[in-house]
Amino acid sequence: MSVAQLKETIHEGIENLNDERTLEIIQGLISRQYDAQQAITITAEQHAALRVSQADLEKGNTLTRESASAAVTEWLQKRQ
Repeated sequence: MSVAQLKETIHEGIENLNDERTLEIIQGLISRQYDAQQAITITAEQHAALRVSQADLEKGNTLTRESASAAVTEWLQKRQ
């Protein structure tokens, strides 16, 4: 996906968001300047989640973007 396509997809996604907390998080990410030299600290719980994710990748337990999007859409519809 090109940079222009990414920007368009992100813009569309933001336009469809109504969750204030999520929008605040995105705004925080955009307003920060990323410092590649700054160490990132993660919790033990985050380490565990990363290990599970890595194991899933190694087993081939992945979804295409389209199937993940469809699953999220279905889940959101069930919540309403």
